[in-house]
Amino acid sequence: MRLMWTSWRHGVLVVSVAALTAGCYQSDYPLDSDPLIDLNPGLLGTWRCLAIDGDADEAPVTFTLARSSRARVYDAAWKEDGDPPDHYDAYASVIQGTTLMNVRQRDERGPTGTWTFLRFTLMRPNVMHLQVVADKAMAGVANTATAVRAAVERERNAAAFYLDVAVCARAKAGK
Repeated sequence: MRLMWTSWRHGVLVVSVAALTAGCYQSDYPLDSDPLIDLNPGLLGTWRCLAIDGDADEAPVTFTLARSSRARVYDAAWKEDGDPPDHYDAYASVIQGTTLMNVRQRDERGPTGTWTFLRFTLMRPNVMHLQVVADKAMAGVANTATAVRAAVERERNAAAFYLDVAVCARAKAGK
């Protein structure tokens, strides 16, 4: 998601796990070290996404969530028109009733880079809102797995904790 969001930050959505949008928080640690939560079947499939605050003529991005070969892990792909897809591993953590995705970019050699925490909200079965944890909300948090998780537990319900990224509509199955 590294390239995915960085590009949208500059007018196209490309996530720089380091910058899912300007001000996206990046962590050296996931919220849970191993995937503990089963996949949500309501998320699987292909989505067409528009950046929040994007330009009127900005093309939608194709976001695909599929089952990974690893248990409880999503194989995510983010594809902008004319570009090859960026690939990510993602898995859910539930923190006191709030579900966040631990997302990290993957290349042909495996996972790369830092973690981004993505919150999805299914507004309807075919409409999804994507948000990321804001860098400002995590300012001053020590760079340890315990401190990161504690800060998320403490701040997860605060409106300023998240940055709006995109609204996505489920795409029809291809022919």
